[in-house]
Amino acid sequence: MKYVFLLLFALILTPLAAQEEEREIFHDGEIRTYWVHTPDGYTGEGGLPVVLNFHGFGSNATEQRVYTRFNLLADRENFIVVYPQGTVATIPIGTGNHWNAGFASGVDDVGFVDKIIDRLWSEYDIDLSRVYATGMSNGGFMAYTLACELSERIAAIASVTGNITIAQLASCTGEYIPPVMQFHGTEDPVVSYQGSDFYPSVPALMDFWAERHGCLTETMEENLEDKRQSDGSTATLVTYEECNDVLLYRINNGGHTWPDATVDLPEAGSTNRDINASSLIWAFFSSYEHPNPAAGRVTSTERIARQRRVYPTLFDSHLVLRDLEGVKAVLMDQSGRVWKEQTITSNLMTWEMVSLASGLYLLRLQFPNREPETIKVIKL
Repeated sequence: MKYVFLLLFALILTPLAAQEEEREIFHDGEIRTYWVHTPDGYTGEGGLPVVLNFHGFGSNATEQRVYTRFNLLADRENFIVVYPQGTVATIPIGTGNHWNAGFASGVDDVGFVDKIIDRLWSEYDIDLSRVYATGMSNGGFMAYTLACELSERIAAIASVTGNITIAQLASCTGEYIPPVMQFHGTEDPVVSYQGSDFYPSVPALMDFWAERHGCLTETMEENLEDKRQSDGSTATLVTYEECNDVLLYRINNGGHTWPDATVDLPEAGSTNRDINASSLIWAFFSSYEHPNPAAGRVTSTERIARQRRVYPTLFDSHLVLRDLEGVKAVLMDQSGRVWKEQTITSNLMTWEMVSLASGLYLLRLQFPNREPETIKVIKL
């Protein structure tokens, strides 16, 4: 519900760091956006893990960034964190920024995420075997949706106050079964711990994933230290015998909140301060790699340049095109005037550019079987 995040509007947001930027993708007929935070010292190489962090219903990517403090973890643990932005649509529970996680809103959010992963792979050199999904409330529903519908790309998930629709649970398939972590308050006023006609109870949800992972049905409970008695709640870790792939942090008397979030949300119930959900989520994620992730499908401007398939991008007399045989290359100035056009006929071709005037040019690469890419090059 929207009231869960109303207090965040009063929070003074710190300026976005230099390593965070908003990106756009054209998907399903509209421009979709997402924020990418790269860790301090990121060089563009190294095959880093990625955490996709989904906001709740009525919230947005910026609020999720502030509320969960995942950027601090990303800087410390050296991974990339991404905050996708949902769309505004009328769905059975109201109108607002949302994720179509079994809500029949008609938005292809699974395809949007799939495209984000490809774009990240092409532009940031990520490790496709270490892509994870987490989220709050409706964002937690989205994490489960990805576990069922995009399991070939998601190594593990974690949901905070989220769940999965009963219909999705009945049809959830996939060769790979992602490990699952759940945080849920027993007094959650929005997504009930006891379940509803729309989604299962939290114990039934965890039993489903335990069964899929082949866990023994016997559960064990560990009551965690009540470090902050003033928060009005306690935390219990529920695990399955001989199984580390399904974990539940039950927040006794907890509300519809993210444990140890930046702010308390009194109208949503108690925010537990005994545990830090973000840190526990990353510790869980970092234990898993996807054994057979889907390959990247897109090669973008940045990846082409980084792989030195077109170099140097700041050139004086010659421009080299490597491993682009069969690709049509078109060099244009900023007005669209074509200066050179040629289909590459070898794995290594050099264009002589001595007579070309200095300035910024666009090199358009037209591939036979996918969308073209455009690279900016500068003649010195």
